[in-house]
Amino acid sequence: MSEQNVINPIISWAGERPLWEKYIWKVCLESGSLTPEQLDVAYNYLLIESGVVASEEALPEISLDGLVPPESQLLLPIRLKSIGSLRNVNALSGDQTIPFHEKLTLIYGRNATGKSGYGRLLSKACFSRANKKILPNLKDTESQGVGEATFTMHDGSTIKFLDNGFGNESLKRFSVFDSDCVPIYIDRSNSLQFTPGQLQIFDTVNLFIQKIEEKFNGDVSKRTITTPVPYIFQNEPISSISAFLL
Repeated sequence: MSEQNVINPIISWAGERPLWEKYIWKVCLESGSLTPEQLDVAYNYLLIESGVVASEEALPEISLDGLVPPESQLLLPIRLKSIGSLRNVNALSGDQTIPFHEKLTLIYGRNATGKSGYGRLLSKACFSRANKKILPNLKDTESQGVGEATFTMHDGSTIKFLDNGFGNESLKRFSVFDSDCVPIYIDRSNSLQFTPGQLQIFDTVNLFIQKIEEKFNGDVSKRTITTPVPYIFQNEPISSISAFLL
């Protein structure tokens, strides 16, 4: 079966989904991921379609015709040129840039100069089996919010990394291996899964549907009010409750 014969039924099926879900499919098919702003758009479509929020504007028509999963397109080689414009990444300075040679780059320095900080950043932004956490500068009261960094590729293109749970597929093509990964590979069982490129779009879309669900449940929790009424009559006989109501 040809690649297009595999993709066409997927596109046809996705085209019949609700508008909010179809929007997620469209963006994922076009760019491979959703930005936080695009996730908000999909969430707003869900609220309008469900009747939770009223809207005087007509919802747009979304077509998936002619779109193909990014994974099925040719992935050209990429090479990391530099990392810079850091914000809220440990105590690393935001005005310094780390260049990368096309063959080998060595970073050295005294203790507490930031070598491990760049390692954490690379592990979090790229693919790594180690679960790293990026903390802001604890000594700087203005260093708040998520970590940020700009990755520049050899072709001049840039990718802005935000430590907000939204990964970048291009950065995930870089693998990071450090000492924290060693026990994971040696002591733990490592399963290998293979998904045909044309079907990986399901995992991507499902990831953002889960984020929509989390966002919805979070809003429901904020609007849930606990009433103390049942506890007013706790251990009271029925006759007393009836007299109170009458």
